[in-house]
Amino acid sequence: MKKLITFCLMTFLVVNVFAYAPGDTITLDLTTPTNPATFTFNAVDAWTETYNETDYGYIESQVFGLSHLPSGQSYGGMSYEGFTVCKVAADSGYFGCMARGGVDGVGTPYVLGYYSEYYSMLNSTSSNQVIFNTGEQYDAVGMYVCNNPMAYKAITQGDAYARKFAAGDSFVLKAEALDASFAPTGQTVSFYLADYRSENPAEWTINNTWEWFDMSSLGRVGGISFSVSSTDMSYGFSNTATYFAMDKLKVAVPKTTDVSELMAQKITVYPNPFVDYVEVTNAQAPVEIYTLAGVKVLSTNESRINTSTLATGVYVLKCGNQTVKIIK
Repeated sequence: MKKLITFCLMTFLVVNVFAYAPGDTITLDLTTPTNPATFTFNAVDAWTETYNETDYGYIESQVFGLSHLPSGQSYGGMSYEGFTVCKVAADSGYFGCMARGGVDGVGTPYVLGYYSEYYSMLNSTSSNQVIFNTGEQYDAVGMYVCNNPMAYKAITQGDAYARKFAAGDSFVLKAEALDASFAPTGQTVSFYLADYRSENPAEWTINNTWEWFDMSSLGRVGGISFSVSSTDMSYGFSNTATYFAMDKLKVAVPKTTDVSELMAQKITVYPNPFVDYVEVTNAQAPVEIYTLAGVKVLSTNESRINTSTLATGVYVLKCGNQTVKIIK
């Protein structure tokens, strides 16, 4: 009987440590989100909450959390940064993608990112981050990417802000690995959404459909941050609109045979969201709290942590090799 109880306990812990089996690939599926519970779209086929400043710090689906309006400022519904979701069936407009829909077909949903150089400069962290709501780390795999029409047309035709690309130009999406505390590791990989670096125009390329962006070289990650850069710049900022579309982001559950790792007790944190305190159970190491920029703001051996001095925002609570996203 004791052996049976031990086996059942191990099975229970394995199920709770891994929402998926070791080695499984997890794919972002926009048809089954958890926050919001469902996507609703406006007249231009953009998510109706794109400019919601208070309720959706992250868009969550499966294990993924995608940063949404991290500044908390939409300026009256005129601007956003981070990620939103769209299903525009046309290769035009701010919310479109050149493929006219997601990987699943015309008019199907996809993620649209707007990388804010201004936000990222002021906060020393990317406006566009993907973290994991399980507190686990995963092995990066990749995702599909596609140009947004505003960027595409600026590159191919020029517009009121940007010049038409010429020899030597490029428009690049860069992914960077984040560690368990969501701090950048310096490990990066890039995808050229437009590559005009050659002197020979016959060798120029520009993306206008879904293409696979292999991010496996990032290795094991606690999250991934994204940035966009253009060679057409003024005063240190891109003239080319820094939009990009993405779909079917994939990570893999790490393979392991370490039973002690599987048996490790998971910490729990409550309340979350919090106001003046958080309480941590099963803590086996000092508890540390970090900003999303990786700055440590608290460190303690207490299980009940006074958080009254923390500003409103999103933080990372770390205990040993476990992390939990917490919100004040």
